[in-house]
Order: sequence, then structure tokens, then C-alpha cells
Amino acid sequence: MSVFAHEDVSILHGVVCGQEQPLAGFDLVWMLGLGERQDFIDRCQILANLPSGKMVNSALALLSLHSKHIALPHSPLTSSSNSSEQLLRYADQHSEIESWVVKPAAGSYGRGVVHATNRHELKQALQRSTSGRKYCVMQAFVSQITSGETRSLVVDGEIIGSYLRIPDRDFLANLTQGARARPAELDTQQTSQINDVAAALRVRGVGFAAIDMAFPYLIEVNIANPGGLATLSGLEGPLQPDIGRRLAAALRRATKRQKLVGGV
Repeated sequence: MSVFAHEDVSILHGVVCGQEQPLAGFDLVWMLGLGERQDFIDRCQILANLPSGKMVNSALALLSLHSKHIALPHSPLTSSSNSSEQLLRYADQHSEIESWVVKPAAGSYGRGVVHATNRHELKQALQRSTSGRKYCVMQAFVSQITSGETRSLVVDGEIIGSYLRIPDRDFLANLTQGARARPAELDTQQTSQINDVAAALRVRGVGFAAIDMAFPYLIEVNIANPGGLATLSGLEGPLQPDIGRRLAAALRRATKRQKLVGGV
């Protein structure tokens, strides 16, 4: 295994390299995190020249899906815009929704997320979030989130572990916002719903994802950072097979499958 910094990616005489080593020579390439904003698009365009299936998450998936502008199975009513007036008009058309969650489109760790319980709060939240013509996401609030949000890690369409994140206050289930992590046992319906999302992601080039659900609703998907591995390891303890080994085994199976598909 080799580790390269984001800025080490380059094309040398038509060959995609990391620190001048051809990346096509590796079984899999996994870009963790998004790196610096100023070279993110260039890096994705460079990595897109790798053979199909070489990356855990394809360059196109990283470019187009690591955001909250994503439509997947089991999502609550969700809209994205850089116009607060447009989003407010849309909310007015759905008076059956009692409250909304407003999120920055490129935010993380629960920062800037607002639960608006009336029209006045929603208007203020939308105006703040779209100031400077920034995009934001407006999503119907699902009350199930107050009882906890389940994070499931999936590799090549396979669930390798899940745990429950219980909000400490209001509805934010981010551990950085004080939420508590608890072991989770998925029932048949929950497993089926996560598999629906994982299958839709896999079709779009996503081999690894952290899927957050407040059943039966999909809340968010993270494909850039494998958040949850350390949490799962701590929750499962010595009696469970190591999550790192399960991750490695799933990645090996994905590599073998890609070689079979590619005829290598």
C-alpha cells in the first residue's frame, strides 16, 4: 500500500501518477477527503483518466455526489437553490410539511444546520444560507431523527457495519455536536432500505459510502471520508471481527470483481 498527498497527483506524458508512480499499477485507488478547494476539480479531472473501476469511488462520483444535492431512494422532500425566495415559494406549496431543515450545500459536522419550525424562521434561515448567492439545501424535517440516526458503512454494495447516533440536543446527530454512539442491530426492512441506497450509489461509481438514515428516511450520504470506522471499532470491542479487516476483505472482493469484469 502507498499513500500520496492530494497535491501529489499528476499526469506525466499521459500517465496518471502519484509522486511519479503510475496509479494504474495499483489494484485500487482511494481518494480520501476532498483536499484543497482550489485544485479539487483539476484532481478529479486527472483521476478520471484512470481505467474504469480502478477507483473505490470514481472521480465523477466524487465530483458530482459528495454534496447534499443528491436524489436517492428514501430521501425526504428535498430542494436545492441559491435563491431564498424560490425555496420559500416551494415550501409554501407544501403546507403539509410542518418544519424544515436548512443546510449549507458544502457543510459538514452539522455546522450551519438550522431547524426552522415556522415560516419566519425558515425565511431567515434561507436568507442567511443563500447570502452571496450561495447554494443551500432545504429538506423536510423528519421527526424520527430525534430518536437517533443510523450510520451504515457500505463497501461495494455490502454493509460492513452500523451504529446509532443519538442527538444530545434538538436533532443534530453528529458526534462532533455531542451526539452519543450506540451499537445498532438492523432489521430486515432497514437492511433492505440501506441496500436500496447502496445499489443506487454503486451504479453511479461509489464503492464506499457512509449512509445516514432515520428510518425510513435517508438523511445524508458521505463518500469522501470513511467516518465511522473508529466509532464502530470502539463500540464492537474484541468479540466482533475487526472492522478494519472487514473493510479490507470487502475491498479485496471489489478488486477481484473488477478484474473479472475487466478480463484482467
